[in-house]
Amino acid sequence: MLLDEATSSLDIRRKIEVFDLLLQENNQNNRTVLSVLHDINLASMYLNRLIFLKEGRLVAEGKTEEVRTPEILGDVYETRVLVENHPVTGRPFILFLTGN
Repeated sequence: MLLDEATSSLDIRRKIEVFDLLLQENNQNNRTVLSVLHDINLASMYLNRLIFLKEGRLVAEGKTEEVRTPEILGDVYETRVLVENHPVTGRPFILFLTGN
């Protein structure tokens, strides 16, 4: 499946429902899901691999836990970031920092 910002106009609950369904489709029916999205936290929650592009060039590609670093995310999003583990799920989440 190829998705391009498929959840961009949805509220948080519906985004989670869509990605739960996609994860189920991937796990139960062995379907590959390729999704373009700007929501890095949603991507971190569900996706096994990430590809970061910026200005038409490849910045990073690999397993989610390997490329979701403050350095790579800072370069891609042009801001400082903090990568933490969620206290309930243990999955990483990204906090965008203001100022210098």
